[in-house]
Amino acid sequence: MRLLAFFLLLSVVPVSASVFGQYAKVSLRVENVSLEKVMDILERSTDYRFVYQNSQVESVRDLTLNFKDTDIRDVMKECLKGSGLTFNVVGMNVVIVPLGEKQPVQQDVKKEKQVKGRVTDKGGLPVPGVSVLIDSTTIGVVTDIDGNYVLTYPEMKNVRLRFSFIGMQTKYVVVGNKTVINVILEEEINRLDEVVAVGYGTTKAKDMTGAVSRLGKKEIETAPMGASIQSMLQGRAPGVNVMISSASPTSPVSVIIRGSSSLSGDSQPLWVIDGVPEYSAGTSGNISNTLYNLNLTDVETIDILKDASATAIYGSRAANGVVLVTTKRGKKGMKPTLEFSARYGIQTMNANDFGVLNAEEYIALSKAAVRASFFTRGSLDYFTRKYIDETKFNASTNHSQFDLETLTDDFFLKDAYYDGDTDWWDLMTHNAATQEYSLGIRGGSKESSYSASFFYKDQKGIVKGGSSKLLGGSFNFDASIREVIRFKLGLRATSRVTNDKDDMISTILDMRPDYPAYLEDGSINMISYYVENPLFTLKNTDEGKGKDFTGSLGLEWDIIPGLTLRTNGTLKYGINKTLTYKRKYYDDGTSSSSVAKNENYTYVMG
Repeated sequence: MRLLAFFLLLSVVPVSASVFGQYAKVSLRVENVSLEKVMDILERSTDYRFVYQNSQVESVRDLTLNFKDTDIRDVMKECLKGSGLTFNVVGMNVVIVPLGEKQPVQQDVKKEKQVKGRVTDKGGLPVPGVSVLIDSTTIGVVTDIDGNYVLTYPEMKNVRLRFSFIGMQTKYVVVGNKTVINVILEEEINRLDEVVAVGYGTTKAKDMTGAVSRLGKKEIETAPMGASIQSMLQGRAPGVNVMISSASPTSPVSVIIRGSSSLSGDSQPLWVIDGVPEYSAGTSGNISNTLYNLNLTDVETIDILKDASATAIYGSRAANGVVLVTTKRGKKGMKPTLEFSARYGIQTMNANDFGVLNAEEYIALSKAAVRASFFTRGSLDYFTRKYIDETKFNASTNHSQFDLETLTDDFFLKDAYYDGDTDWWDLMTHNAATQEYSLGIRGGSKESSYSASFFYKDQKGIVKGGSSKLLGGSFNFDASIREVIRFKLGLRATSRVTNDKDDMISTILDMRPDYPAYLEDGSINMISYYVENPLFTLKNTDEGKGKDFTGSLGLEWDIIPGLTLRTNGTLKYGINKTLTYKRKYYDDGTSSSSVAKNENYTYVMG
């Protein structure tokens, strides 16, 4: 709760002495608003922040206030009059509590302390721009061009300074009774020596000259639940634009690197997984896109090649950039390591964000639109004739004196509107659960290493019936035949079942709320040939089943130091089946269905 959070923070967050003993003057004029609205206005117009429990203030409503240059304490007294609540100003925080409850006491102004010093590198040169921060607070300064800093802070216990700078190792120093602290920062060697895949081999990050972005363990582990290898790139790499159509488990995802390069093509990059190009990758979210089958828990790193150097290896296929995905493998001499991951989440959506109307609001808005259209045109058109009784209007109205008030409700057709009041969002959506499970083992001996994993992912959609279920496994084995010859084996197999309901979001948005969802006998209402009841659409089947297998065998030979010959053979097999079934939705209509099967084999040698 916000009140508890404030009491915890009060003991560690210092408050400037200049705020004690003086209170802001505020001007406020509102009518029939809630206390929460008043506090929101005051927070935006002053430096004060309000601390309270929602359940205690939500009953305080219908406040009418008119203040000009008034002490904020007087404003709050008026707001809380007769509410059973009181308040206390603590620094720049206004704490609201029930009458009789112990209130926080404003602390005395603490004494200030000061520490200063100089930050240099190992060679003794000053390091400007170093962040000097009191750990676990927001109090800090930045070193000047000579590496000097002076930090003034309220007196507190156990002060520890944090010195950080890009490319340098972060350093922590306990202040204690020291007033001068000089620090030497060292280069962050681990980051600079990190190995990056660049298509034609590997290089160290500090030696990189091309445009490459890398996503490592931290970025992959913090990917949102239900994310695919494509969607998790969103907002994580500069120059990479990721567009996700929706939160559906079968939502299309587009990845554009450094802008679109084609007017007619999809401009998607080439995806390479463990050295094997993924030719079935695309923007689709259905079973045809094998990138959805990749288990993020198995991924070690993702390197994005954004400049033209990628075409040196992959040719014109790399014109839109290359995304290199490296999966986890065992290491020689590594003890067997078992890894298990389980995640469960709930996905919700607030339909009110779309501003949908109920039946009464829709009818009122529709009638206003018909009147405006009729008055503007001076006559009825194809659409307004569906609502207005033209014969009755012509017989009763003098057109030369027609105005908006003339077109009363009596002129609207009796069957222009229906007697339903349907909340299509509530009827066709629900909170969707997502669950992911992954089990893996890695290890190695003196001459070989291995890794194996199995995973299961079940993701439901916000629209009822939408889903994606994925089951798969992988196995990698590396062995040294001789000191300069290495053998690599990789196997990956997946099975995915989807039920696509992506089009339902727009269908729900287009539906009139005055259409009854069901008839009196409980059957689904067949509205008309031109309007399909979304409940029929919801019951339609758009199911996909896909199985995918990839096997690769590689050999590496170190001819001389720095020169390695690599050869690799890959076999890919995929089979996809789709079933669609559309129910009849009007009286004279018919049902239809279709079944499609696609099977492919791919051999790649390189």
